[in-house]
Amino acid sequence: MAEVIGDLEGLAEAAHRIARSEVRNIEAKAQRQAENIIEEARQQADGIHEQAMDQARHRAEAIRRQRLAEASQEARRRRLAAREEVLDQVWEQASHVLRDLPEAEDYAETLRQLAWLALDTLGPGDLVLAADPRGQEMLTEDRLDRWSQEASEAYGNPVRFKRAAEPLDTWGGMIAEKRGGRERIDARFPPRLEEARAELRDEVFQILARGQ
Repeated sequence: MAEVIGDLEGLAEAAHRIARSEVRNIEAKAQRQAENIIEEARQQADGIHEQAMDQARHRAEAIRRQRLAEASQEARRRRLAAREEVLDQVWEQASHVLRDLPEAEDYAETLRQLAWLALDTLGPGDLVLAADPRGQEMLTEDRLDRWSQEASEAYGNPVRFKRAAEPLDTWGGMIAEKRGGRERIDARFPPRLEEARAELRDEVFQILARGQ
């Protein structure tokens, strides 16, 4: 009976050992699984954090580039506005100078130069000249005859300047016509000033910039 009991006790002890070992194995496995889950969660969290950081960095860089582009555009806009303001002042001064020319004592010489300019383009022959009201008064028959003689000698072909019937509605310069108006040179001051502004704006600004 004692042996049987002893055997039962040994069996129970063995069962307890096995159970304790199994529990430890289960606990160890559960611990490993828990650690794996925690590590995986940590890695996922790190990945999400890194991804969020990358997205934030990309977003910040995009915002930075956008701000720089906007600042550059604004600076360029202000430079252009300042440039236009300076050019407006230059052309306003030029306009005042031209507006004063018809009142100058040597305005007739300016008209003669414009007549020669038209002659260079239209060539010898009969040219009808029309000027602003004061200039029209200066296109006297005697003056035009003298210009015609000088031009004929200079070009080696007959040149005859004539005065138009009516003055131009302008504040300076002239229009020269040939062949009944089929050929025409517009040397009025207002349009020539606008043409000069369009053609010389960059050159004038560079000159002004060098002078600063």
